[in-house]
Amino acid sequence: MEPDFRRIALEELMTYLNHEMAEARDRVLPEEEWHHLLSSFASTTVEHFARGVKDLLADTAPGGMLDYIIRAQREGSLGFYMALHTGYRKVAFPEITGAFQDFRETGRWGPIEEARRQGYERACHLARRLLEILEEGRKKGTGWVEREVKGIIASIG
Repeated sequence: MEPDFRRIALEELMTYLNHEMAEARDRVLPEEEWHHLLSSFASTTVEHFARGVKDLLADTAPGGMLDYIIRAQREGSLGFYMALHTGYRKVAFPEITGAFQDFRETGRWGPIEEARRQGYERACHLARRLLEILEEGRKKGTGWVEREVKGIIASIG
């Protein structure tokens, strides 16, 4: 590993550990339901969207990745976060884009924190909605679940 890359990787380690620790602490998507979702909808839009929601929960939770970045005022880590802000996380968390633009112009962390809070609220809402759909899907079938999740995606995208 080249010295600069190694240094950067080591500097970002705590940032990513905060994501993983927040994911492990998450109680919004209970472990039993999470495993049911993964086993029942492997390699589907439902699984991919659920993984995006779970990542967004870990990114935006108190004590999660963005909370750590904000508290430590890690500008470089915020830049990495934005560079890797893709997929369903990007669709479900549009506030961070405007907040980051403001940060680039002013250096103010307040809008980043406000976006984090809004993102966490949305992630919790999406997770609860996924759980409702999964519960009802036990009666209505996997096709119904897939259609409902695609409807959520269409409504936020």
